[in-house]
Amino acid sequence: AGCPAACGAPVAFMRAQQPRDIQAALATVGGGAVVVEWLFQGDRAQVHVQAGKVVAVFTPSGSSTTACPDVVDEAAAALDGSLAATADCILDVVFVRGPRKSASSEDVTQEASPKDDAAAATEQEKSPSQDRVGKGRCIVAVDVLLAGGEPLTLRPLRERRARLAALLAETPRVRVAKGAELAAGELTEAAIREKLDEALSAASLATTQESKIFSRADGLVLKLLDGPASTYFAGRRVGAWQKLVRPPVTGQEADKRLLETLTEEEKRHIPAADEFHFTVVSGFRTRSVEGINDILRIQQLYNDAGVVPTWYVDNECPDEYRKLGLKVVKAGKLIPARNHALEDASKMNKVCVQTSDDIGSWTFYNDAVRYFSDEEANAAARRCEKLEVSPVAAARYLVAKMRVRGPGKCRLGGVYPLGNGGRAMRARPILDKNFILGDFFAAEVSPCRFDEKLSLKEDYDFTCSHLDLYGQVLRSNRLIITAKHETNAGGACAIRDAAGERERYNIGVLKAKWPDAVKNHPTRANQVVLRWKDKAAKRAAEEPAEAAEEPLAQRPAKQARKAKGAKAKDAQATEAHATEAQATEAQAKDPQAMEP
Repeated sequence: AGCPAACGAPVAFMRAQQPRDIQAALATVGGGAVVVEWLFQGDRAQVHVQAGKVVAVFTPSGSSTTACPDVVDEAAAALDGSLAATADCILDVVFVRGPRKSASSEDVTQEASPKDDAAAATEQEKSPSQDRVGKGRCIVAVDVLLAGGEPLTLRPLRERRARLAALLAETPRVRVAKGAELAAGELTEAAIREKLDEALSAASLATTQESKIFSRADGLVLKLLDGPASTYFAGRRVGAWQKLVRPPVTGQEADKRLLETLTEEEKRHIPAADEFHFTVVSGFRTRSVEGINDILRIQQLYNDAGVVPTWYVDNECPDEYRKLGLKVVKAGKLIPARNHALEDASKMNKVCVQTSDDIGSWTFYNDAVRYFSDEEANAAARRCEKLEVSPVAAARYLVAKMRVRGPGKCRLGGVYPLGNGGRAMRARPILDKNFILGDFFAAEVSPCRFDEKLSLKEDYDFTCSHLDLYGQVLRSNRLIITAKHETNAGGACAIRDAAGERERYNIGVLKAKWPDAVKNHPTRANQVVLRWKDKAAKRAAEEPAEAAEEPLAQRPAKQARKAKGAKAKDAQATEAHATEAQATEAQAKDPQAMEP
């Protein structure tokens, strides 16, 4: 802590400890008052200023620091108008993403994707690439190590924060780090959890571009304000600073929590793992490094859950899959392979779980509330508990919810079809008339099979077959997979052609089979939406015009009840599928954006 600070000479960065949970953080940070500061998304740096001019910028690089001369001009531009012309200081800052330019040259900001969020939690402590730090970023100042030529590293944090606030004038490109002081008696787990929710939700709820720029946070840092332990311990990771993020729950604990979200009645229907035939449908993925890595990841995810899946693969390379230590069935192309897996499961009287070979994770967003605005949905997706579950637990969860509806009533269950947590939060947690994605589903024994006239979009047909026969499916809009879909090498994606001829052929087959349900996507070429109407709704729609216009009260009571119910269901289905169509369109525009 006694390392004196001088302009032009880097000071080793003090770092926060990351405890296992909030209780551990409170036990470690000390018995005094703390400031609860936001953990900003961005790149940490040290800005050295002499006579009001930026002379050096340093970034953390492992346990040392790295000079970034190319960032000096950017830092100077950001601090322009914020510092007095005579100021000498060393600022501990975070460079945060500034406004971006869209194709129409309008200023826009974008919410980070879940993948970005996971990486950003430690980003403040990593050395940024210089091209990321510069080019119009803004600055959040978190500490001051020297002011007016006076070293401050031995001063308590409370004094350093006061000097920082007096030194910097806030401008559109500069802010002092947001934080709230909590006395020792106010340091409770509930209070910290409330502050964490506030930080994680802030960017999504921000109403202006400027406020959004300075509201992107991945968590909190608790910092002791007073006493010797609150001084700046250069180059050390100390207990006086505690970093809190909300990482996903993983492993067996995640699986346990997922099944605990079921109702008591649903829990009585949880199937054992040996009631399933777990399968992976794959083709030609052994011929690239990326494909092999994907294969081994899926295998490991199943093995970690105590299951050995069966791989249904193309006719040309089953031996290549066997060399990887997999249990393999030679099954031909995609659709025959899918049906082969269904037939095998049927013979064993087991639930067939089909998995794509490029899934990276299964994540359950543990929040059953439906949100009605983009801002609320995005905020909820960022702050809610996320469970990274195994494919085995995901299948058991789906089938428990299917079986509670009654024997034979629901035979197909699946996950949300997009990888967008914010969009998913705008939908009802469970839907029963919507598209079931082929990348991961659980199917009870039934006569439904994939149509071998199709080579693409076969999951739309499979969904319609179940809806036609059983009147319902089950889709969890809180269970989300990450999959490569149309970008992986080999597999079903190799079937597509650049001209879209195969897409159009398959769409034609679908529309011929299900003319009332499969419609052209309103904005995307060679894409469809599923808008299912149950049989009662169809009958109501097909009644003669004079009968349809007859007042409900004048019809027989039973017929009136049926028509009224059908109308309500139809409206509900139309609303749900319209939402799905909008979601698909939004995902097409920005596949990784949290905001629709």
